[in-house]
Amino acid sequence: MTGHEHVEGAELVDDAVSGESMLIEAGALQVTGDANISTFNVIEIDLDEKQYKRDVFCFENGEYCSDSTFGSWASFKALPKRKSNIFELSDQFRTWLDNAGASYSHPSKTNLLLGDIYIFPDLLEFRVSEEKNH
Repeated sequence: MTGHEHVEGAELVDDAVSGESMLIEAGALQVTGDANISTFNVIEIDLDEKQYKRDVFCFENGEYCSDSTFGSWASFKALPKRKSNIFELSDQFRTWLDNAGASYSHPSKTNLLLGDIYIFPDLLEFRVSEEKNH
């Protein structure tokens, strides 16, 4: 998924090095100088059926509306498995990556790491009650 393209699109890309992938580009969420131009994508992925659906929402008349030209289900291929990484991170580099960048104190732990203070975003799942177009 990419952003900041200012033109939305979706295409199957077959790269000589990395193989096939689906490229989904989002339109501009905010355009400098024109508050009336704003779009975003919502992508739904059905892993069981190996399908995805992309809905594009555009700002019109003071609200976001779904663009009816998008929103149909399309199949996707499972991406090829990547070769295992032959490079291993050293313990010293892993420690550096997990450094919080400041001295924090906590009553139950002496040395707080980045992983101790990072809060993962909550992801919600919802289902739209409509028939999938195969």
